[in-house]
Amino acid sequence: MPQPEDTAHSNGEQLVAEEPRDETSRVEHLPEDGRFRIADGSGGHDVAVLEYDDRTPGVWDLHHTWTDPARRGRGLADQVVHTALDAARTAGVRVVPTCSYVADWLSGHPDYQDLVAARP
Repeated sequence: MPQPEDTAHSNGEQLVAEEPRDETSRVEHLPEDGRFRIADGSGGHDVAVLEYDDRTPGVWDLHHTWTDPARRGRGLADQVVHTALDAARTAGVRVVPTCSYVADWLSGHPDYQDLVAARP
C-alpha cells in the first residue's frame, strides 16, 4: 500500500517515500504556538513542523506541515503527525485535516479516523 509520502499533493509536488523514523528525533508540543516540532540537535532550528489552530473549542485544525528539505525522506513528517494525533486523542479533541499531508496520512491510518471532525 502506498504511503502518504508516495502521493502528489494538490500543489502538484510529488513526494518521495520516507525511510523509517529517525529514532533520535523528539517531537515537542508547543501549545502556546499551536505547533508540534522536531528541532535539530542544538534545539535552535526546526527540521519538521505541524501547525494547528485551536480557536474552535474541542477541535484542532491541522493546517500546515513542513520538513527541512535537507532532512526529507527520514520519516520526520510522519513522526510529527503521528505525535500530534496521539496528543489530540489524549486531549480529547477532534481534528480537521486541512493540510493535504495530514489528510493523506489519515487515509493510510484507519485507526485514527475517529479523531476526524465533520467539516462545517
